[in-house]
Amino acid sequence: MGKVKNVAESIIQKKGFGIWPKEVVELQVDDDSDYELIQTLNIEYRFQKFLKLNKLDGLVPLTNPVQEFESFSLEFQELLSSTSSIFVKFIILINLGHIKILQNQLDQGIEILSSANLEIDSHNINNYIESLFYKKHYLLSISFHYIKNLTQEQHWLKKSVNFFPRLPSLSNIESCKWLYLIYDRILLSNNPITIELIDQIFQNKNYVLSFINYSLNKGIKFDSKDVTKFVSTRSKLLLSNTQFPNSDETNNLELEEFLNLVNDCPLINPTLTTELIESGINKTYQSHLLLRSLTGNYLKLNKIEESLHSFEVYFEYIENYYHQNNQSYNDIMGILDIFTQILSYKFKSNNDLKITQDEFEKYLKIMNNFKKILEVFYKNNEIYQVDFDYNVLEPNLNLNNEILNQKLSKFWYILSITNLKLYTSSNSIFPETETNLIKSIIFFKNSIYNDFDNNEILYQYVKFLTSIRKIKESYLILKTVLSNFTEKTIFYFKSWHLLTLILSIEENKDESFKIINFLINEIQEFIELQPQVSFEFKETFIQIKITQLSIIESLFGIEQCLDSLPELFNLYNQLFEIESTQQIEQPSEIDSTRSLKKISTLNKKLKSIKSHKDHAPIPHSKPQHSLQNKLLQKIWLITSTIYFKANLIEDSEQSIIEAEKVYGATAETHAILGLITSEIRPIFALEEFEKSLILEPNHSLGIIGLSKLILTPGIKIFTTEKDLNAGLARIKILLELQVKFFENYYISENWWLLSKIYEKFNDLERFKFAIWKSIELEETRPIRDFKNV
Repeated sequence: MGKVKNVAESIIQKKGFGIWPKEVVELQVDDDSDYELIQTLNIEYRFQKFLKLNKLDGLVPLTNPVQEFESFSLEFQELLSSTSSIFVKFIILINLGHIKILQNQLDQGIEILSSANLEIDSHNINNYIESLFYKKHYLLSISFHYIKNLTQEQHWLKKSVNFFPRLPSLSNIESCKWLYLIYDRILLSNNPITIELIDQIFQNKNYVLSFINYSLNKGIKFDSKDVTKFVSTRSKLLLSNTQFPNSDETNNLELEEFLNLVNDCPLINPTLTTELIESGINKTYQSHLLLRSLTGNYLKLNKIEESLHSFEVYFEYIENYYHQNNQSYNDIMGILDIFTQILSYKFKSNNDLKITQDEFEKYLKIMNNFKKILEVFYKNNEIYQVDFDYNVLEPNLNLNNEILNQKLSKFWYILSITNLKLYTSSNSIFPETETNLIKSIIFFKNSIYNDFDNNEILYQYVKFLTSIRKIKESYLILKTVLSNFTEKTIFYFKSWHLLTLILSIEENKDESFKIINFLINEIQEFIELQPQVSFEFKETFIQIKITQLSIIESLFGIEQCLDSLPELFNLYNQLFEIESTQQIEQPSEIDSTRSLKKISTLNKKLKSIKSHKDHAPIPHSKPQHSLQNKLLQKIWLITSTIYFKANLIEDSEQSIIEAEKVYGATAETHAILGLITSEIRPIFALEEFEKSLILEPNHSLGIIGLSKLILTPGIKIFTTEKDLNAGLARIKILLELQVKFFENYYISENWWLLSKIYEKFNDLERFKFAIWKSIELEETRPIRDFKNV
């Protein structure tokens, strides 16, 4: 893909990508020689627009006549009778045949499609022409299917996958669309599907593996041993027949293509794939495709450094190619795809990501290069790009190829997530980098524009908006997101949870209480239907339960919260299938006698918790899974906090001990223990806060706890005024550093504590700013932080 010489070439290039060119949509004709092509495609565009607006399948014959179809047919026929262009006639005949099929005039459709011919060779073939042949063959196959001529149906299916010597590249999106539809027909008409059967259908054996990969993505199962045997045999044959090319020769394209398909196959051991690709690289000259495959393969093996090194060499290759070939990229979709693989691996699923300064600079460079190439694609193909003011709730009519739209949506989504993770990391100073961070909004909007039905992207966008306190906009979008769900995915539960937290900002928390109770019921129903769920589901369900406890405490008080606490442990045990033999004492039974004597009003509530012993066992042994350990520690820390609020200090401290048993001492356990003991043992609390900051120098809760300890009147931890002033100076520096990190910038307590310090230092200007910032953030503070979703 690169710069083109004339309008016709530009149109054909865009159509190969599945793009409707602006000249076609708006019927812009500057040169009479382009008129017939533009006019023909404009009719096709209006035809496709009619199908989409009327929600018609476009591939199934209709029982009732549609008047508009006849109008489109007449327009095509008029052009057909006047044009002398064989290419334009070819396009018209395929469209006419398509319309006849939809009109249920199958015999006429077959006759018209059969008459559509175009002589092709290596000089005049292009991605768009290739897609037209795939489309023609597919339409003929379904036509014969509907008239129950299975012999001819199979004939055209086989012809379609044996017509071209090579598979369409990732950039040949329009061909991929029709080829995948052909694959679907092969799957439907051949049951059961076996490698032996596939081998008989496909003469070009690269298509065999392409078909297997496609089928696997559709949920079709193959024996991994059979697939591995096929791959090993064919790879050996191709490698043995390939010699390193001379200076006037090209690489063995069949070998490159096949090894790339091997890398895409989930049934092949990545170690074997590495061996095969490296063997292929040794028999090719600067193979872009194989180096790209090797980069992705290293990611599967978790060889990050090797993958990045391979990618650096690959990027050098494609940049050299770009400058040496009229500023064009070879298979730009494949290039953008490997960028997404690298950035997704690092950023997409890692919520607790720690980024070093070296990584920050490295991935920032990768992200910027990714964005640059994506913008080249947009510019060269004149694709509409939304701006900051775009309303994601406005309906849009995007008629470009659905595969293209999904790819573009994915590219923008990975850009938004990467940009977000980089500029919210500890390597980014906030709010100085706010302008860069806000670019994520534009990236998200372009992603949503291309795939509005993707609930994951919509959810992540709303979550980002809540993190920067755009609450009203978040609420409006979230309501739409929730109406889009057709099944209970992880984002269904996360979206409802997020809505609960948004509503909890209001003084009246009754609505959030209703939603959280509804969500708890949804969780129970979900678990009953699907007892085995992923860890992500389990963690999400636990977080939702913790939010319910917070709302109960807010509405009904700490006593009711204590009464509901065993339900949290019960849910944990249910999710992780903890056996009754692995029980330990209830939280309330951890030597709470002395506490009960002090707080007689809580006696009934504590007995209520004890009574759940047979129903809510708590896990005894330390979980084997580190993520499970961490989650269980979170539960114990929540338990500790609830006991602390109920003034059950010893039980609260004991819960910290239990937390450290399952996941060790952390900055969080030290900080919470410091908060618990601040009033009764301030020197001990000081030591705990120091331990927290030794483990994590920027730990937010540790800094907040230390600051409160020093600023609280009546608590003496310093023997001299000099030591006190040194302590004040220290927490001033710590807090000022805290609010330069994105996550801590939006914590109202940080600003409130800073205001107290500025007041002590008589810095009135900064005091006013800090106190008002604290008030502003407090007004949009949910019952639990949005990061818990």
